[in-house]
Amino acid sequence: MARGRIELVLVPCKRCGFPITTTNRSLYGLDSLKAQIGVICQTCVSLEEQFEIAHNIGKALTNLPS
Repeated sequence: MARGRIELVLVPCKRCGFPITTTNRSLYGLDSLKAQIGVICQTCVSLEEQFEIAHNIGKALTNLPS
């Protein structure tokens, strides 16, 4: 079942309010992680959050169907 197009949206950072452009859903199927961390600008995101993002994207990419 198709989930629709991925679109770019302008939203404020959850922490500082800086306007950021992001997608309306995860490119990698990680929508729960996107909801948790995806609306935080690069200045506000912590090293632990950066690691969590990279780790989960890596896991998602290695589990792609061929």
